[in-house]
Amino acid sequence: NAADLLTLANDTNDYNKRFILTADIDLDPNLPGREIFTSSVFETAFTGIFDGDGHIISNLIIDTNGVKTNSLGFFRNLVGQVNNLILKNADINCGPDSSYIGLLTGYNDGDINNCHLTGNISVARHSYNIGGLVGENWGYINDCCVAGTVKYYGNISSGIGGLVGNNFNIISNCFSSVYITGKEGSWDIGGLVGKNGGSINNSYSTVNINEEQEAFQVGGL
Repeated sequence: NAADLLTLANDTNDYNKRFILTADIDLDPNLPGREIFTSSVFETAFTGIFDGDGHIISNLIIDTNGVKTNSLGFFRNLVGQVNNLILKNADINCGPDSSYIGLLTGYNDGDINNCHLTGNISVARHSYNIGGLVGENWGYINDCCVAGTVKYYGNISSGIGGLVGNNFNIISNCFSSVYITGKEGSWDIGGLVGKNGGSINNSYSTVNINEEQEAFQVGGL
C-alpha cells in the first residue's frame, strides 16, 4: 500500500533489494497520509529491482516550489531495473536551472522494461535534459511508452524529448504521444528524443510540438 511504498522510499538501505508491487497505489495528496513531494520519492540511486507486475501507481505529484533541482522523477537516479510498471497521472513541476527531469527517473544507468506512463512535466527557464520517461539515459529502455505533456519556458533550454531528453545508449520498441510546448530560444527538441548519441530501434512518436519563438534542431522524432 501507499504507506509501505513511502516506508521503503525512506530506507535507502533497501535500495539494492528486489520488490514486487502486489496492488495498485494511489498517491493522491488529498488522501490520508499522502503528500505533494518536493523531491523524488526514491531520493538516491536505486540499484535493486522494482517490478510493478502490471500494477498502477497513480497521481504522483512532485512540485519543487520553484527551486532548482538536478535529477528528478519517481526515482531520482536508477542504476538497477524497473519492470512492468504503470505510472498514471503523474505531475512534475520544477524551477529554473533544473536538469535531468523525467516522470520515471531523472537519470537512468540501468534497465527499464515494459513501463507505461501518463502525466505532465513543467520546467522553468534554463533547464535541460527533460524527457517524459527519462531525463538522461545511459542504460537500456525497452517496450516503454509515454503520453502527456512536456512544457518548458525556454530561454536557453535544451534536450527536450517526449520519451528521453538526452540518450547515450539503447532505446527499443518504444513510442511517445506527448504534447511538447515551449518558447524563448530553445534547441534540441524531439518528439521521441531531444538529443541522441546512442541507438534507437523500432520506435516512433506521434508528438505535437509547439514552439512559440525561435528554436533550433526541432524534429518530430
